Amino acid sequence: MRTILAVLIGAGLWSPLAAQTQHFVVDSAWAPTRIEQPTGGVAGPNDQGPNVLHFRNGRSLAVHLFDVQFLGQLPRPNRPPFLLLGARGCHSCDIETQLFVVTPRADSLHQEGGAYGYAGTLRPSEPPDTAAFHRARLFVGRCLTDGEPTAVWFQAERDSTGKWKPAVYRLRVVNGSLHGAFLTPRPRIERALEAVKAGSCYEIPGIDDTQG
Repeated sequence: MRTILAVLIGAGLWSPLAAQTQHFVVDSAWAPTRIEQPTGGVAGPNDQGPNVLHFRNGRSLAVHLFDVQFLGQLPRPNRPPFLLLGARGCHSCDIETQLFVVTPRADSLHQEGGAYGYAGTLRPSEPPDTAAFHRARLFVGRCLTDGEPTAVWFQAERDSTGKWKPAVYRLRVVNGSLHGAFLTPRPRIERALEAVKAGSCYEIPGIDDTQG
C-alpha cells in the first residue's frame, strides 16, 4: 500500500477537480483528476449518460451513476483501492444522493456492497410530515482509535414517537472485501473530530435531501 496522501480533489465537468475539498487517498494513481458528466445521452437531452472518472494513471472508468463526486478511497492488499463515490442512481429523479463503493476496473462499473446513506439529513418529500427522520455525519480515513482506514457514520434515526436513536456504522476492508457493521459500544465522535484536526481523517460535507 502506498503512503497515504491527502490530495485536493472535487468534481467538475471536463475540468481539473477543485482544490478546496480534501479526501483520504491511499493510491494517488487511482485518484480522479476529472469527472466527465455528459449532458444528453441515449435516452434524450435530460439523460446525462454514464459519468466517466479519469484517473492520474491514464485509465478511466464509466459508471452508470449521476452527479458523481469522488469522496475518497479504502485500501485493498495488492490491488487498486475501493473508490467511495457520492452519486444518484438516476438523473432528474427523486432518488436521494447515496454513497457507492466501486472498484476501478477499466471501462465499466463494478459496484461493491450496494449503496449506503450519505452525510446530512434525510426527510420525506411529501407532506404532512416533512421533518428530518435521518441525520448523519460521515468521516473517511483513519478516524477511530484503532487507526484503521474506514468510512464511519455517526447517525441517528427518528422513530414514530419522535425520539432519536443514535448509532455508529463502520465500513472497512477485511481480507480484501468490504465489511460493514454497527459498532457496540459506540465510539465517541470526538475521536473522529480529533483525527480530522490531525489530518488523518476527513469529514464529508452533509446535504439536506429528500426521500420518496
